[in-house]
Amino acid sequence: MAGADDSTHDKAADDLVREAQDGGDHASTSDAAPSSAASGDITESAEETGSAALDDPSDKPSDTPASDVDEDADATDDADATDDADDDPYAVDDFDLDEYGAARNRPSRQELDDEDYDDDGGFGFGSNIERDGPGYAELTRADPGMNASKWMIVGAVTVAFILLSFILIPKLFDKSEDAAATSSAPPPTTSAPPPQKKYGEVVLASSPTHFWRFSSAAPGNDEMAVSNLTLGKDILPLGVSAAKDNVGAVDCAATKRSTITSQVPELGAGDFSIEAWVNTSSSTGGQIVSFGSTDEGQSKTVTRSLYMDGTGFVYFGIRGDKRFVAKSESTIADGKWHQIVGTYSATGGLTLYVDGQPVATEPKGIGAQDLEQGFWRICGDNVSGWPGASNAAFLGSVDEVSVYPTALTADDAQAHFAAAQIG
Repeated sequence: MAGADDSTHDKAADDLVREAQDGGDHASTSDAAPSSAASGDITESAEETGSAALDDPSDKPSDTPASDVDEDADATDDADATDDADDDPYAVDDFDLDEYGAARNRPSRQELDDEDYDDDGGFGFGSNIERDGPGYAELTRADPGMNASKWMIVGAVTVAFILLSFILIPKLFDKSEDAAATSSAPPPTTSAPPPQKKYGEVVLASSPTHFWRFSSAAPGNDEMAVSNLTLGKDILPLGVSAAKDNVGAVDCAATKRSTITSQVPELGAGDFSIEAWVNTSSSTGGQIVSFGSTDEGQSKTVTRSLYMDGTGFVYFGIRGDKRFVAKSESTIADGKWHQIVGTYSATGGLTLYVDGQPVATEPKGIGAQDLEQGFWRICGDNVSGWPGASNAAFLGSVDEVSVYPTALTADDAQAHFAAAQIG
């Protein structure tokens, strides 16, 4: 039995030597001599230890000495591989292996290369690394659209800031508006408009034939010194006037004795204008200003007439082959002063103005009948045959009566009306 045991040990030692030699093949050819020396050492160790060394009591009971020798040889091979791994920074040492043989605590080649993939200059083409366990890494490319969107937003904000700078910054340094707002200097002076002429001056500038103002001092005087007036017994002078530059008017009582006539007869012919200011609230109507054939009683013939009907409308007319009139569109019977102007032109016919505005025309009113001798009548005369007339005598106040040998224009009528407001 002793001889058999020795033979068995010798065979095991020989197997160990051969496996050691096979492990040495992993090294280069120049390492063959050291490997042989190592094999000799292993042989001597195996012979000394004998069966006790080959039979590892910590192994499983089923292990045989031969299998223990194989395991030791494999361990030797692994040690050689581990030593060689130290030469490669990407190899794995024993202490890097976990209990299942996986690498840990050492960066892989892929991990060391991640920086190369990530370093793209910041233009949105970087890479992301996701880890799902020890020793495992997944390399993915980042979405270039996300970083591009960020740069687009930054660019838009920058452009907006630049535009606002061009708009707001100049205003911060522009002191002109503040200076204008805080300036205590008085506004520049402007030349005052020339003073307007008073009513009497404007009328005289239009060259009237007669101008009766009924002033309190001499109510019948003609400002043109052509023909003064004879006032009827029932005429009452007033201390008020339609024009602010005068004091005086007459009140017509609508009686036979409340008529006023001119004292000097004259020829009634050609173009003319009649102007008068009237204040009434009566609805009886009556003759305001007319040109008749007599200075006493009622005229047989009236060729020019300015009158009011029973509803307060104003008429202006002439008598030729027949009577032609221009009628206002509104009443004047409201208890206020109103300017009435009637003009006649042999070529333009009749025009009626109220308060400076034209209100009616009659282009057919041409060819007025001439009177070789006639008188101007105020506050009443014969109105028979005149359209709309209802009463001969006028009830109300009259002031600033004037007669012109021409047809006044619209500008003249407006200027006269405006001048009456000047004191």
